[in-house]
Amino acid sequence: MELLFVASGAALLAGCLICLGIGPRRPCDVATGAVAVTLALVVLLGKILLLLGIFRPVPVAVAATCCAAAAAGWLFISDRARARALQTLRTIRSGTRRIRFAPVGCIAVGAVLVLVGYEAAMGSRLPPASWDSLYYHLISVAEWVRTGHLVSPLPGLSRGNPVYIYFHADSFPKDDELTAAWFAVFTHNTQLVGLAQVVYAPLLFGGVYGICRHLDVRAGLAVVAAAIATFTPAVVQELATNYVDVAAAAAVLAAWQFLLSAFPATPVEEDPTAPKVRSLVLAGITFALAAGIKSTNLEYCLAGLIIAVGLCVRESRRLMRAARLAGLPEPALPRPGPCMVALAVPMIALGSFWYIRSWFVWGSPLWPIQLGPFPGAVSATQFTNVGGLQIPLPLRGDGGLLLILRSWAFPGLSLGDIWLYVLLPAIAVAIVIAVRRRRLMPVAAAVVPLFLLDMLSPGSWEPRFEIPMIGAGVVALALVCEAIATPASAAARGFVRAATRRDALASVPPPAAPVPAALLVGLLVPAGQRASLPPGSVPLPAAAASPGAVPADAAVPAGAVPAGAVPAATPALATVPPAAPAPASSAGHVRAATRAGEAGQRGGRAGRHGRPGRVSHRRPGASSRRLTSAGRRLAATGVSAVAITMAGTTAWATVNSMSDWQVAGTVRHTVRLLAEPESARQNLGPWQAFNAVNNLLTAPGAVAFFANNAPMFALPLAGMDFERAVVVLPPYQPVGIAGHSTTSSRKWLAQRLASVQRATASFGAMAAQMRRLHARYLFVPAGSLACLDLMVYTPAQLRLVSSLTEGPVFELTAEAAGQAGRQPAS
Repeated sequence: MELLFVASGAALLAGCLICLGIGPRRPCDVATGAVAVTLALVVLLGKILLLLGIFRPVPVAVAATCCAAAAAGWLFISDRARARALQTLRTIRSGTRRIRFAPVGCIAVGAVLVLVGYEAAMGSRLPPASWDSLYYHLISVAEWVRTGHLVSPLPGLSRGNPVYIYFHADSFPKDDELTAAWFAVFTHNTQLVGLAQVVYAPLLFGGVYGICRHLDVRAGLAVVAAAIATFTPAVVQELATNYVDVAAAAAVLAAWQFLLSAFPATPVEEDPTAPKVRSLVLAGITFALAAGIKSTNLEYCLAGLIIAVGLCVRESRRLMRAARLAGLPEPALPRPGPCMVALAVPMIALGSFWYIRSWFVWGSPLWPIQLGPFPGAVSATQFTNVGGLQIPLPLRGDGGLLLILRSWAFPGLSLGDIWLYVLLPAIAVAIVIAVRRRRLMPVAAAVVPLFLLDMLSPGSWEPRFEIPMIGAGVVALALVCEAIATPASAAARGFVRAATRRDALASVPPPAAPVPAALLVGLLVPAGQRASLPPGSVPLPAAAASPGAVPADAAVPAGAVPAGAVPAATPALATVPPAAPAPASSAGHVRAATRAGEAGQRGGRAGRHGRPGRVSHRRPGASSRRLTSAGRRLAATGVSAVAITMAGTTAWATVNSMSDWQVAGTVRHTVRLLAEPESARQNLGPWQAFNAVNNLLTAPGAVAFFANNAPMFALPLAGMDFERAVVVLPPYQPVGIAGHSTTSSRKWLAQRLASVQRATASFGAMAAQMRRLHARYLFVPAGSLACLDLMVYTPAQLRLVSSLTEGPVFELTAEAAGQAGRQPAS
């Protein structure tokens, strides 16, 4: 366990240093980026060490320590990386100084910490008991830990010897299984594998929080939105299991955060190129992690590339229009080509590993899914729905959109009342508000893509596949609450107030020509908000001594300068001391003014409450407007408080009624179980019967099963400490010895003798195959033809060891075993 702490601490240190060297631009990006880079580094080290055949505790710890040393050396050698790291640390320091106490947000964070701690306790102290964990997710982990090599989870499994229900144990992406293997390689058992998804909880929380912050949602509302996403019943049920849906959704949302960090709603950098590339590199790394966890995330990766190009083109046009209106030279513009490269290169380099391996081994990168030109055994919809058997009986026959809509209100499939009555309406309201205010970027770049992509995914009627849709809903709720707290008129006044502040422009060299206030209004205030400006709200200074100059008391309607007028400089620009000569490219002035003005969109808070920089023109009704603004903020806080209360109540009901897919019982029952000694905790669920049988399997050797008589759970056959391999025999050919329906005793005797002869030959060949695969034991599912034949006529090569509810276990006799005591070669 000491090596586990050393390796994990070194990997976390390396991830933090790499993230600082990349240089995120906001504190929320630093936190999420450190977690994402650490997880990506963990799975990358796992792949390399498995390919080298040295996936053992000491090599893993040494490799993680070397990565931390290499990251530190990179920061020490590279001046640019060190400068970016120092700038990021200064950003974090300044961000922590602006933290304000928000009661609802603090309560939400505390509740999230309690929930994650509870799930971590279950994941670390209880053995895996959920269906898919025992079925196919962890059998790969068991074989990697046992052999130290990147081998098939079930030796003998191939396209020539197929086992339909275990295809995906070898062909699906397995980055989350590598996260579980990171813990299991140090313990060599199932003790800590339940933490594989718990470590993605900070990524889920940080991804939703970061998306909201980049869409200009205030911090308190962003915290509430992230907490609601964590309290979703699908997340609560699955967090301590070895399913992969929480990890897949968390990686997608974190990648979307970095995508929006490159193109935020409010610019935060003067250089429009380099910071975008660095944010897109983080997005590419996280998209690669998402693709390596689940193949359905490929559609999010493709959508991310398209949206990145669209946002890049939008940003370039905005900067060009700003420079043209200000009469300044053309600034440096972000180009789609470098942005695409920065996003696609890490995405392909880090996320294509499992697809290339599956293509090489199985003949298709998406095997067993048939899609487009790639062959497969089944379509995506049939695979997800298990041929329709997975769909509840009342919903069968409904297809496509109708099935998804009905599932939202169906007991057992519902995402909770908060989705149906709060989050789903919030998506519609957010779209309406965006259209009315003519500010479509937040919903077009985040809410709508996440919602539609999840709706179009196969099996999206299941709650565990709808976590990205929940992310879209909570972001929409945060946008609606922000709109409640910030009316359009206040946002428009905030644009002008922030744009005319001395401290917003004093650090920027003055332009070659003064920028009029009316031009700033037309440049900074969105078209949908200009009409909300009251008359006379943009006063201009005294008229310049030139024909057609604008009078001092003239109101500027809709941000337009009268024809032929030569407006004078604004008071803020006129009083800026010309400390330095104007540079050749003075587009930085327009960019800084744009950034300062757009900062006012977050509620027009700049310069309020008598702070320095507030416009001194006190107009009638200012107190009433201040009260109205406070009332709006109170209303937004109330809506968020109601939403987090509903989410917390749903999470508590989920935990207390079923706890999760690990334990069926109340919280009190689960806490009592967690306090039990290890011997009692190891007998959870199906482990009690399999542990009793494994105690009887004293001889070394693998456990085999027939390809057409596969067990429902493969991991219990390997044992809780991964001591045995589980191998696949060729399909069983029935010999018809179980019984005959003839009435003639002579015919029955003749058929019986023929069946015995066939059985003797068949079972002799089976024993030879078991020796070839070094298998000592044979498991046959109860009720199968192989079980019926073996229970009626047990050949001399086998003896019955134990009978489980799932089926009997046979052992090769010492004479027939030969070399079966050896484990299969790696």
